[in-house]
Amino acid sequence: MLKNISLEIEKSNISLQQLCKLLSISENILHSWIREETFIPSSKLFLMCKIFGCSSDYLLNQKEDRNLF
Repeated sequence: MLKNISLEIEKSNISLQQLCKLLSISENILHSWIREETFIPSSKLFLMCKIFGCSSDYLLNQKEDRNLF
């Protein structure tokens, strides 16, 4: 499970619906990414990094530090 995506959604001022609209996806797709049932396209991952201001490594649970550098 990609817990850091869930954490960023909770911490942000963006609702789940708003995030899905920004990403041009359905909530079902977002949930399938978080549950690691499907892969996140790199373009969508990059956009989430911009929205949340964090690195892709952090969103993919590959490092604990959310900083970009």
